[in-house]
Amino acid sequence: MSDRPDRFDARLDLVPGEPGVYLMKDESGSVIYVGKAVNLRQRLASYFTIAPEGDARIRAMISRISDFEYLLCHNELEAFILEANLIKKYRPRYNILLRDDREYPYIRVTMQETYPRIMKSFRVEKDIEEGARYFGPYLSGDLYRALDALRRIFPVKTCRRVLPRDIGKERPCLNYYIGRCVGPCKGDISAQDYRKVISDVVRFLEGKYSELLLNLETAMESAAKELNFEQAAVI
Repeated sequence: MSDRPDRFDARLDLVPGEPGVYLMKDESGSVIYVGKAVNLRQRLASYFTIAPEGDARIRAMISRISDFEYLLCHNELEAFILEANLIKKYRPRYNILLRDDREYPYIRVTMQETYPRIMKSFRVEKDIEEGARYFGPYLSGDLYRALDALRRIFPVKTCRRVLPRDIGKERPCLNYYIGRCVGPCKGDISAQDYRKVISDVVRFLEGKYSELLLNLETAMESAAKELNFEQAAVI
């Protein structure tokens, strides 16, 4: 067991059992790790009850924790996005050291195209110089769940049709008929208006929830309930 739990007992009792993101800090106040949790109280408490035979890298990180803070989120999806943005901002030492050698994917938004697409990418391509946006990297499982949630919230195109070339050539897919796509392939929405939908996705991935939350909160809650963004491991 860590030699630090007593130091944080009183504070841990005040942490709510709600979704959010937490930041671990060292003695200098530098952020050394950022994580997300469905239940912040349980997750933070778990750091100070880890078994002595646990992962040496995790125990090394815990030995350096001098302080922590947390940010509440409305749901797991918001926590997922916020975690990724904070990791990108702070580049915490242990978020890097605790990774394995696998590649971690990004969410790629092809803003340089007339009808932007949203997709997975395992690397940042040269199209970033042309205006493409990249968000992440994320754990692979989290990324797939996030893309699924985004497509439940935002009515964006998911098919492989090339637009504007293929507009009107075939009937729309099922997503159009069940209200999950605004139907750019059918010509029901202009390129300019479709870009506005994609711009909302980008704002969401940037963490600008206040600009979107009034219209999207219900959809976010529904999507988050159907998906599980809790990490399987302690970290």
